[in-house]
Amino acid sequence: MPQLVAIAIIGRHSIPLFVETYGDVSEETELWLQCTMVSSLDPIEERVRTILSQDPKGAGFDNKYLGAVMPAGEYHVHAATSNTLVKLLAITRGTARDMELKNLLRTLHDMYTDQVCNPFYELETPITSATFRQRVGKLVNDTQLKQP
Repeated sequence: MPQLVAIAIIGRHSIPLFVETYGDVSEETELWLQCTMVSSLDPIEERVRTILSQDPKGAGFDNKYLGAVMPAGEYHVHAATSNTLVKLLAITRGTARDMELKNLLRTLHDMYTDQVCNPFYELETPITSATFRQRVGKLVNDTQLKQP
């Protein structure tokens, strides 16, 4: 059974805005997962460039789910990107269905959009809101990943 082990939101300039691990993850594994997230940014940017080169005006580029962008041992990094080039990442242990991850990342994007609309949030800064963290935690707990 696949397991969601980490969620991240990375800003348009590759600055981590939100990173959280879930489940029983050791400190060493958490550090490795964060390095894996950073390593996945190159394949994500490459896919985005490919999409934009096919549509130079970017007219069809709106919250694209990119799928599994990088396998890393027993883990898989899944990504989506917004039209503002914010990257949304989910790391799973094991292979999960794309539709479930697509829905999860879409909901995460909606939560991020709500956060950005908060007049007290400064754009492109780490998200420190306890409410946001709780909402994402509930999303993760409510998500049931199934094998393809």
